[in-house]
Amino acid sequence: MCMQQPNRRSIVIDIGTDSDSEFYYSDEEQLDSDFEDIFEQDQDHLDIDKENGYYYIGMHAYIPSRRTMLITNSVSVSTFYKYSYERICGYLYRYSVIRADNPSVDIIKLSVLPDESYSVILKTHWLRIVQRTWKKVYQERQKILINRGNVSEQRYFEIHGQYRKGMNVLPTIHGMLLSYNSFIETQ
Repeated sequence: MCMQQPNRRSIVIDIGTDSDSEFYYSDEEQLDSDFEDIFEQDQDHLDIDKENGYYYIGMHAYIPSRRTMLITNSVSVSTFYKYSYERICGYLYRYSVIRADNPSVDIIKLSVLPDESYSVILKTHWLRIVQRTWKKVYQERQKILINRGNVSEQRYFEIHGQYRKGMNVLPTIHGMLLSYNSFIETQ
């Protein structure tokens, strides 16, 4: 989740005139101004029709009645790198066509449905799964390599030409997500 409630404080600025007039400036107004700047800069990105199968940085919302996730808003890559994550998240939330319950900025792959609505596939979700799984595979690889360095394992390899069972194969990236295959097939 990326949204935090902004501080509701005001800043009083004395404009230095002879009159006693002061200008009140709130953080909320500053946020609105920042969001308007992002909106104006990213206007071209907003105006183009999104293409089926392309990747976007944006926000999505789950629609229970349709059992699908729809894109609510997106930003261009240049805009994403120009502003802080919090500003981008706030902008995407405020300028969304649908309010998300748990807003987050994700890499999403667009899928245009027959009714021309924009459904999404969350790629950041799958990236997290791949990263988590690779971390486990990498730890297993390191453990096997350390064990292969033992004198007894080296001697066994010299005599037999291969390592013992369990030490002879290093796990790789190929097939590391196979355990998720049975989960997907059962749904």
